Amino acid sequence: MSIWSSRFGEEGVNLAVDNSFRLQIVNASTSAFTLNLFNLGGSASTQTSITTSSIGTLQNLFVPELLNGVLIAPITFEISQGITVLISIPFIVGQTISDIMTAVNPVINLQGQSGTLTIQQSVGDLTGTLYDQIITTPSITKISYSGIGQGSPTYEIQTFVTNNPFVTFRGPKNVNINFIQNSEIGNAYKVIGMDVYSDKPSQVLEPLNYFYRDANGDVQGAVTSPTVDPYQPNRASLQMIYVDDFQIFTNTQFQYIINGLSQVYLTFNYVNFGIDDFKMFDKVFYQQVRDKFWMDRKLIGQSRIKSMQVE
Repeated sequence: MSIWSSRFGEEGVNLAVDNSFRLQIVNASTSAFTLNLFNLGGSASTQTSITTSSIGTLQNLFVPELLNGVLIAPITFEISQGITVLISIPFIVGQTISDIMTAVNPVINLQGQSGTLTIQQSVGDLTGTLYDQIITTPSITKISYSGIGQGSPTYEIQTFVTNNPFVTFRGPKNVNINFIQNSEIGNAYKVIGMDVYSDKPSQVLEPLNYFYRDANGDVQGAVTSPTVDPYQPNRASLQMIYVDDFQIFTNTQFQYIINGLSQVYLTFNYVNFGIDDFKMFDKVFYQQVRDKFWMDRKLIGQSRIKSMQVE
């Protein structure tokens, strides 16, 4: 049996998709985020930078001087590592959380490790005085807005968008998204279809966009607009969206918008092989579709003959 027979099947043998990987993407910010995956070595506009490290989170911090993101009283903002104050900056009435982030970033600790502080108003806060902080600099022990607006971040290992740590990823067990993206070197993934799941119907209806450069260097691509079966139990679940000619390799760019305060599960169903195998795969796939068509036609013909004999 040839390698093609063992990998893709022969006439009459089912072409099964045995491989897939699933990503859970959570956007905890209030703004939509455009995600660009794969495209190894691409620019910042075509490949989202993703980091896996320990980051500190401080949620629902009460800051009475900040009302809906705007200072209504002067403060001295401080970031400390142990007993050492790394940053101490005064801010006046009318300045915003955006002004604070601009002034303090990047945050560098005593070991010379650099990171960023990101601040947003807590989700569901009706008082306008609760704020979430995420800091990617290690070993920070206190964030203070003067007075009672201070606390210690809790650190844990996470995979997140480098410049927006409110967008986080969870991949297959013991395999993160960086491992999947880096595996493009020397490999290619022929994506047969995708599953999309979210508990928000508006998220599920976001189109799947994918692009690649052809032999002439021209960008080719497609937009797949999902549809939702109105009769399925959960209207926010899609099964096997067909994606035509979507191949993950170093020149592929997958683009998807994650709405604010949303999470989505993306499952890529693929066949893994070398780039030179694409033509052979397409040939075998076409052969099996053709064989199935003729077999169905033959069975229908036999059924008609039998029904005529019964009559």
